[in-house]
Amino acid sequence: MNFNEREKRLFNILDWVIVLVAIISLPVLVVLYFYTRNIPNLSNDVREFTQSIITNLVPIPFLFVLSYLTFRGIQTIRDERDRDLLADKLALSVSEKIALREGRQILLDTPPQERGKRLQTAKDIYLVGVSLNTTVHKYFAILRSRLQEGSTIRVLLMEPKTGSVELVAQRKNDNTDPEVMSRYIEITLSTLCGLRKDFPDHLHIHTINYPLSFGAIAADMDSHKGTIYLEHYSFKTEQDGLHLKLDVQDEPWYGRYSAQIKELWSFSKEWTC
Repeated sequence: MNFNEREKRLFNILDWVIVLVAIISLPVLVVLYFYTRNIPNLSNDVREFTQSIITNLVPIPFLFVLSYLTFRGIQTIRDERDRDLLADKLALSVSEKIALREGRQILLDTPPQERGKRLQTAKDIYLVGVSLNTTVHKYFAILRSRLQEGSTIRVLLMEPKTGSVELVAQRKNDNTDPEVMSRYIEITLSTLCGLRKDFPDHLHIHTINYPLSFGAIAADMDSHKGTIYLEHYSFKTEQDGLHLKLDVQDEPWYGRYSAQIKELWSFSKEWTC
């Protein structure tokens, strides 16, 4: 038996004891009242005084029981309020821990197959990156399928053979040749241009002369089910940069990154193939 059960049992016993005392005290007082009337050799003044005291004592058991029941009712209400406050506090604490855990999970990398599944149902897609060579070739079949279904795809790469490409090459840990990086970009552009011949109204290709600091895959970015996958590029390290998965409810960062992607798109230029 735990403490709460013992406490509840003791209070139940106390309730019965108090009610029993009140029930017993009432007939005892009544008997004493009439007994004093028949006591011989008792003066009238003493008899009247004793009966007066007994008469005044008769309501006391009722008042005591009433007061006790009122106190117990107030105590019960207070206990219920305290339990509700404790439950609310625990619920808030749990929700904060869940939110913190979900916030930490946002910072975890997502497996490539999840991105692929998300792209398979997307009606509006943004692809942003330096060369996107791996991304475009990995998801090429999905991108073609989405274009056939009428989805809109916007691809933003860095403009090849520019000073920005040289800056990006410098931040690579393996001293990548800018010409090699430009060649990767040109291969991706060539692949995309071949695809755009079949879907000129749905595939849009832009380039930007700016050293991008992150890459992105955004699916249905302006809808209530939007998702953005981000990769922050590292500088002179072997490890990849920070990976993020942001959903619409992950504010304010979702809104900030979606605005950043749109700003980069508006600043870029269409690639004429």
